[in-house]
Amino acid sequence: RDVTGVQTCALPISFADRQLARPEPRWLAGLDAAEMAGVIGARFRDLAHHEPTQAHHAAGYISRALALRDPARTRNRVFDLIGLARVHLLTGEPEYGCALLGEALPMIDQRHPGRVGRKLADWNREATRYTSLPIVRDTQDQVRTLATAT
Repeated sequence: RDVTGVQTCALPISFADRQLARPEPRWLAGLDAAEMAGVIGARFRDLAHHEPTQAHHAAGYISRALALRDPARTRNRVFDLIGLARVHLLTGEPEYGCALLGEALPMIDQRHPGRVGRKLADWNREATRYTSLPIVRDTQDQVRTLATAT
C-alpha cells in the first residue's frame, strides 16, 4: 500500500533498462513507473464515472505518478494534473481541482495544445455542474482563454 492507502503493485523503474534479445518498440522506452501509474489512474478515473467508489484509486495512482514523474517531463505532468483535477470533480472537491488546474495551465505549450487541449475541454465539460462556484467559473474562463489563444 502507498501513502494514500491504495494497494499498488511494484513497477519496474524503466522497461527501457531491460536487456532483451530483440529491440522493443521506441514508444516503450518512456513507459516507466510514473507513466504506468498515470495510465492506471486515468483508467480508474474513467471507471469512477460509472462507479464513484473507484475515484480514490484514481487519485492514489495519479498522485503517485506526479510524485515519481521527472520534472523535465512537463507535458506528462500537465496530463497528470489535469487528470487529478478531473478526479476531484468526481469526488465533489471542485476547488481542489481548480487549484490543480491552476498549476497546470502555466506549463502548457500554447503552440501545440493537441491532446492537452482535449483534456482541458473534458475538464471544462465535467465542471459545468459546479458553475455556481466562482472559482470554477474563473478557471473555466482561464481554460477558454487558453483555448482561444491557441
